[in-house]
Amino acid sequence: MHPIYLLLIVNVVVGIAFLFYRLSTTLPGLAAPDHFNRTDDWIPGPERDAPVQWWSIVDRIELNRKIVAGYLQPGETVEGRAAGFFSPPRREDWIPSFQRLKHPLTIAVTSRRIMLFEVGMSFTVQRYCFIEWDELDYLDPPNPTPLATGVMRFRLRSGREYQIGFLSPLGSEEGMRQERRLADYVKRVAARLASPEASAA
Repeated sequence: MHPIYLLLIVNVVVGIAFLFYRLSTTLPGLAAPDHFNRTDDWIPGPERDAPVQWWSIVDRIELNRKIVAGYLQPGETVEGRAAGFFSPPRREDWIPSFQRLKHPLTIAVTSRRIMLFEVGMSFTVQRYCFIEWDELDYLDPPNPTPLATGVMRFRLRSGREYQIGFLSPLGSEEGMRQERRLADYVKRVAARLASPEASAA
């Protein structure tokens, strides 16, 4: 078989597999319950009303790096980066909008916290939220497969819950490497939070 046709078949298979993955993570709930994936109290971004950049091609890993760099604390290290989406979607995600990206989340995990940024079509931060590791009551890390990193679910002590799916950019070696770094680090944090010492604290 000609290599071009083989590559085409592989791309089609990967595309179909990713479609089934997205459907399996979004269809069961259709929309998140009221306490789930809420962003109404997130901090508004400084450039949330920037003009839409219709023809801009953006490297999400580089965008993540630039955004996160401005919020890191002294001594804080980034342990993984990703682009993602709310799974199940928020109610507002079902409303068509030219201002909303299909994968609106820019995510970073650091030595101290989870950093979540909602990015709009202008590729600027619309709003953001930082969650310290010790604010978590429950953490279910992603379970990566060859085609996808999976979903991460966590609950805050306040009762707020989030479940986030990852973009899994199979065409980007660096993007997948960063996602897997993120998943590995979250697994280590989850194990630490589940330890008897953490429970006693």
